[in-house]
Amino acid sequence: MENIPHLYHYTSPDGLLGIALSGSLWFTNVDYLNDLKESTYGIHKIAEVLKANYNSPTLASDLMVLDAPSPSSRGIFTFSFTEESDLLSQWRGYCPDGGFCISINHMYLKKMQEKFGIVFKKCIYSDSDIEALVRTEIVGLTNQEFKTHYDQMGLSSSQDIRRKIFEKTAFYSPFIKHMKFAEEKEWRMILRRDINITPNNEIVLRFRATKNLIIPYIALPLVPERGGSIFSRIIVGPSANMKLAGDACRALVMDPEKVSNSEIPYRNW
Repeated sequence: MENIPHLYHYTSPDGLLGIALSGSLWFTNVDYLNDLKESTYGIHKIAEVLKANYNSPTLASDLMVLDAPSPSSRGIFTFSFTEESDLLSQWRGYCPDGGFCISINHMYLKKMQEKFGIVFKKCIYSDSDIEALVRTEIVGLTNQEFKTHYDQMGLSSSQDIRRKIFEKTAFYSPFIKHMKFAEEKEWRMILRRDINITPNNEIVLRFRATKNLIIPYIALPLVPERGGSIFSRIIVGPSANMKLAGDACRALVMDPEKVSNSEIPYRNW
């Protein structure tokens, strides 16, 4: 994680307490994120590149079978961060009634990544970055190399390539976001449940309820770091009770130097 900058996660008081008391991060199934189109946007963009750059309209259209939300067909789970601390749009979007911007100790994240085989990448927004992702991670060939190899292959080999492209599309599509969200500078940790099963059953599928939905998630434990704290920084978000929230937060983490207040003059009450 040497090239990963300091990252932040915006959360509610319940979310902060959950992380602090359980020592775990909740990875949500990508088909159940807040934005209904988010889980399929990346698939559509990958299909566009395959159709335009690889002359594969049939393969591109076949990718649309991944459109239908299904935790059984796409066991992909994610936890999100941003490079931006104390960003107004993040407070409005994720903490409308008050909350916290937290930074997790890098060593905890590094050990979690290594232990559970998590892919940790920055989200991409531009067409050129999406084309590069398709070339390097999903197809693994230039358009000319793909055409040459695909045309010379037998049926079983071509079907094998299609299967691999399907699998990689399902895995990497959550890293693709609309250009309108570029200011968030989002990073995502991605876990594939079907291949990352540990012998001691630390990866268990759980469910939580919202107003009208049941959300599949995985509570993945942070690997303890001797003598270290889970949090490297906590920013108390704008609220009518900012002082009380900050005092309680300092008592919770037992390190007042790590807690500060938002500098944004935003009133949402």
